[in-house]
Order: sequence, then C-alpha cells, then structure tokens
Amino acid sequence: MMTGFSRSLHRFVETHEYREHRRLAGEVARTRARLTSLTGVHRPTTPTGYELPATSLAISTIAAWKLHNPDDNRTMTPLEEIPPGDLDLEALREQVRASEIDFAALRRAMAATAAEKPVFSLADVLDRFPADQGLATIVGLLVLAEGLTRDHGRATRSESTETLSWTTASGGIRSMALPRYIVSEIPTEWRRRVHVA
Repeated sequence: MMTGFSRSLHRFVETHEYREHRRLAGEVARTRARLTSLTGVHRPTTPTGYELPATSLAISTIAAWKLHNPDDNRTMTPLEEIPPGDLDLEALREQVRASEIDFAALRRAMAATAAEKPVFSLADVLDRFPADQGLATIVGLLVLAEGLTRDHGRATRSESTETLSWTTASGGIRSMALPRYIVSEIPTEWRRRVHVA
C-alpha cells in the first residue's frame, strides 16, 4: 500500500495533473454560471437551430456477425533467438531505486545518524544523508518514523514542525513543513548493518 501511495504521489507531483484538474473545474464552473444567467432570457425549451447528433448502438442480425479467428492474428515470421547479454547489477540497482523507496538505505542512514547523535530528528538524518531519491526519501523516512512511534515509543511525534528539503529531477529545491519526529531508539538489527569507523 505504501509503495503504491508513494508511486502515485510522485507521479501526481511530477506530471502536474492537479493543475489541469483545477483549470478544467474552473472552466466548468464558469460555463455553469453563464448558463444560469441565460435562464432569465431564454427558456430551456427554446429551439436553438442546432442539432446534436446522439450516439446510438448499431443493431444487426446474428447472421451479420463475424466470428473471431485467432489464426488471423498469428504472426508467420519465425522468432529470432537473441543471446543473453551481460547483467549490469549497478544499472539494475538504479532502476529499482528509481521505482521503489530504498528502505534499506534509509534504515542505514538512520542507524548511522543514531551512532553520532543518540536523539535525533528526520532533519538530522537529511543533514548527513541528502534525499537522493527526492520526495520518495521523505515519504520513506516518514514511514519509518511512524513505525518507530508505534514500536514501543522508540520515536515520538511532537507538536512542533520542521522543514524537510529535497532536490527534484530537474535540479530544483523543494521543501515542506512536516511534524517533527524525535527518534530516541532504533532497532538493534538496524545497527548491525552499519559499521561506524
């Protein structure tokens, strides 16, 4: 659920769909206002001289139907066997990181921050480890902090807010004010994956 939410949120922000929705809603509202003002001048039943063609379902007999033959779509070109290439693990890792939140890296970042600062906030994590996945990093940190809050009070959500920033794909800086999470303890298994020199 969280992966689907983060993908939808990232796509919604990057494609600016909300701007088109807002523009379309404004156009519909203006059209309704104009139509309301015309009701005092023209009756709804007044002929306009314009015919709007209505769509209809084409009716035919069963004898006119043509059965679908799957062989009609079968390709006659023989398949060409392509030998497998070398697997680039680094490129594959980057593709996965571009589509999924890297929770393992975020846990390592929080564990490394805890090794330097026993009590910290999410802004402290971003000071040491910038949001390399953009907004997905912020969403991932919030998910982990909320999980620690429910896990025996290892983190607390304060009434104050803090500003978290990230860099977009185009190089712009974005930031948002979010509730401040104070992390006082992290799971032991997170520490085992971090080697502090």
